[in-house]
Amino acid sequence: NGSVLAWADQSGHGNDFLQRLATNNSPQLAEAALNGNPVMRFDGVNDYLTNSYLPTGQVTVLIVRRYQAFGAKQSLLNCHKTTTPDGGFYLGVGGMASPYNSQALFTACGGAWCSGVSTQDAGILTTDWAVDTLRISAGNTMFWTDGVLKTNNAAHGSITAGRGLVLGANADALPANPFNGDVAEILVYNRALSDSELTLATGYLGAKYNSAPVVNAGPDKTITLPMAAELNGTVTDDGYPVYGSLASVWTVVS
Repeated sequence: NGSVLAWADQSGHGNDFLQRLATNNSPQLAEAALNGNPVMRFDGVNDYLTNSYLPTGQVTVLIVRRYQAFGAKQSLLNCHKTTTPDGGFYLGVGGMASPYNSQALFTACGGAWCSGVSTQDAGILTTDWAVDTLRISAGNTMFWTDGVLKTNNAAHGSITAGRGLVLGANADALPANPFNGDVAEILVYNRALSDSELTLATGYLGAKYNSAPVVNAGPDKTITLPMAAELNGTVTDDGYPVYGSLASVWTVVS
């Protein structure tokens, strides 16, 4: 019926995302939904997957996601305890306060939420695919959306998650704060990637999920001097990444 009970880890480490309780808590597989690739579709009601992997020390996470609707808190990916913050992280919509149409990132340290490590981005749209990137290293937390830096906070250091990763709901009270949207891929590294490594990782995701622009130079024309040639080519794009820009230039080839 399309329900996903297991999302296998492709790294070979066996850190699969699983739904251990019930089929009705499982996201659905949507075939060929993003540039010909399948995605996991979460219903915003009770879908989620859990993972036993406990991020500790340094970590880098990249996630290809799309929000479908807003109006309530949503937990996209997290590994924390809200009652006694333990050094995990929370990525989603709404965070801990309204409005519930803005992006939120929180990390925890020293038994309390690190107040400086948060970001709000009211520019999120319900139909936009994007790549969120979180990098936590010793003494620093950085967060990007489609390569645009949203948070750079030097007050927070390594993490010690109290729970495994949860995709699509709040780790503290499953299935609270359900995610309403799609996830195409998640990359999790047990260290802080360098800037050059992040470029390679985001380049891989872009090549896989971003459709190339379609170029049409227009019909062939025959002219004689001193007539001028009118150039009427077109370039169309899928609109992703959201923060990208499309430029076109003409080049004389003969």
